[in-house]
Amino acid sequence: MNAAKRFRKRPVEIEAMKWDGSRQSMDSLCAWVNSHSDPLDDPCLSYNFIGAADVSDPVLDTVEGDMRVTVGDWVIRGVAGEFYPCKPDIFAATYDEVTDVFDEWATSAAAARWAIDVVVAAGRSDKPELRSTATTIASSVVTPLLLPINLMAAQLGMTPPDLPDIPDEVTE
Repeated sequence: MNAAKRFRKRPVEIEAMKWDGSRQSMDSLCAWVNSHSDPLDDPCLSYNFIGAADVSDPVLDTVEGDMRVTVGDWVIRGVAGEFYPCKPDIFAATYDEVTDVFDEWATSAAAARWAIDVVVAAGRSDKPELRSTATTIASSVVTPLLLPINLMAAQLGMTPPDLPDIPDEVTE
């Protein structure tokens, strides 16, 4: 028996630009879309204009035929290089902006520094349970990271700062 099954959209990255209704925005969209088309073909995205600033009847040539682009629409370049318009509500429900993981790490460096400060303070605490937890964290999380980080630093030509020796109780 044939029955409906559930499917999840694969996590793929796309490129997209939003048209805000302005001529400048449309010109940017046209330049982007048309830079990916065959120069011998007609433009993939075209429009009429009235006066210096008004845009009228933008049309996107898609694999499914000509499609109108309206104010607020996103124009998407799909995984096969195809272009198509997408309504803002569908776009918002379907896509999240891709950010560079290293940018995210850089912005979270302050949180990492704070976490290290907490572990160090706990290790210096007069409360045995805090010292014990700090020792566990230092030995199971921080210490194993130092060797690969130092190897990467050496390959990048970076010199690590002078660090005190790690107490034996942490490395045991």
